[in-house]
Amino acid sequence: MKNYSLFWKKDVLDICNNLSEGGYKFYFYSSTARNLRLKIPENFYYILTTANLIELSQLFESIEFPGKTDYDGEIKCKEFSIRLKICDMPYDRTDFDILRQESRKELFTLNTIFFDIKKEIFLDPLDCYYDFREKKIKLTPDFEEIYTDKPYKIFDILYLMSEYDFTLEEGIKCKIEKIPFKFRNEYSDEIIAGFNKIIVTKNPYISISIMDKLNILEEIFPVLSDTKSVPQNKDFHPEGNVYEHTIECFKYLRKPSLPLALSLLLHDTGKPETLTRNGKNLRFPGHSRAGASIARKILRKFGYSQDIIGKVAFLIEYHLLAHEFRHM
Repeated sequence: MKNYSLFWKKDVLDICNNLSEGGYKFYFYSSTARNLRLKIPENFYYILTTANLIELSQLFESIEFPGKTDYDGEIKCKEFSIRLKICDMPYDRTDFDILRQESRKELFTLNTIFFDIKKEIFLDPLDCYYDFREKKIKLTPDFEEIYTDKPYKIFDILYLMSEYDFTLEEGIKCKIEKIPFKFRNEYSDEIIAGFNKIIVTKNPYISISIMDKLNILEEIFPVLSDTKSVPQNKDFHPEGNVYEHTIECFKYLRKPSLPLALSLLLHDTGKPETLTRNGKNLRFPGHSRAGASIARKILRKFGYSQDIIGKVAFLIEYHLLAHEFRHM
């Protein structure tokens, strides 16, 4: 088996070799095949295989079976994970009917290709070749069911738009807007991982503005809802209320660090509870400290590291420091 590119890491090749020597068929699928086609670095390697659960447990001692619908087994490596999905397919041929059925479990067509690792060729059961050439995102036939059941798949679309300048097929946004995004606890890890990935892209405002329209931001961070009803002094914030100001801030970010992006999103969440009025003058005494406290609670709930929580809290608590430089 040749090394197709640097995209393949040693642990992935070892697993492929074990499957091959065991006499099983296997393909890269979903975002892995797509990222290989686009030469995008991967953190999760999805492999479709004819090996069953018992056979996988015999082949790989460290495999875990988390009971996910997207994959059956997972092998965690130091910097990435390998996820294996079982598929009943004849060994002596590639059954395109079965691959088409698997393709329809994806949200958009760019994720419906497969890569035959042995032959080093792509398989395209839904004919999405031109979608890659045109950098166009098109939905699959069963997208409503997929999006409702697995809402985290939307982040793949947003990532391609914010980082690689892909565009939506006309009318897609309206179709997706009709399906309410719901934060599902069983997919909380996938949702947070997808969110983290897109807010550090080269143009995160693209994703933030779409998540605003699709009600994704408020589903993940309900605390942002309270900021919509908080007005601001027009002399300092002509863009509008606190929520509108937060969205507007992302226009000026390019590939931010994760702590910076998170702190920007949550930096004014302390304003609703600290709002005071003196005629038309609005003040928010102590809102930075209140916001830092709110951010700590939210980020702990989602399992962020203490290092990230500390950096975000610091940036929020002292985000007004720059205004004081002129007085120093």
